[in-house]
Amino acid sequence: MKTAIIVGSSPIYNERTLFHNLIYEVGKPYMVAADGGIDFFIEEDICPDIFLGDMDSCQKEEEARRHFSELKINKVSPIKDDSDMELGIKAAIEAGCNNIYIFGGLGGKRLSHTMANIQLIAGYTNINQKLTFIGDGIKAYGLTEGESKAYTKEDSMYVSVFPLNAPADITIKGLKYEFQGIMKPEGSLGVSNEAVNQEGYIRVNKGKVLVIEEVN
Repeated sequence: MKTAIIVGSSPIYNERTLFHNLIYEVGKPYMVAADGGIDFFIEEDICPDIFLGDMDSCQKEEEARRHFSELKINKVSPIKDDSDMELGIKAAIEAGCNNIYIFGGLGGKRLSHTMANIQLIAGYTNINQKLTFIGDGIKAYGLTEGESKAYTKEDSMYVSVFPLNAPADITIKGLKYEFQGIMKPEGSLGVSNEAVNQEGYIRVNKGKVLVIEEVN
């Protein structure tokens, strides 16, 4: 799987280390600065493959042009259907990436943008394409039909599972709260689970779910 890293405008804290570790592990990921995400790339002195967006939340557009002489820039109209983050995802997919990590896409002052990004997980996650948002002690991603994720009590995290768009047939075994059956999008069932055994897992038998992992 070819990997991309997208950086958005939301604040980046302790996950900065994860960003650099991911670059080290992958080698040379395709990197996208989505609007204000360019500020982070300037701070880290790393030139992204593309800088795009309507530039409404970017503080350093001109500095980016001076700082990175070979920077590819795609400035778009603020009157558009896609968010800057979605444009970044589309750019990564067009570059042949099917494993996409996103920093600066959770939290911040705009709850609406966080919710929109969760919707992007629903829209762009399938068996051949993965979208993972990484925040400060938080990871959010989708699992589709036939996929599973294993946990042990050493993971020391809260795990929440929510159906995306429609009811999902889910099996949760070896976690504090086990479940077998159809989970509906309505309600809070699935929040704040955790591993209590050496072997636990979440498996999606049918449908698609959002998984949120939070450091305990």
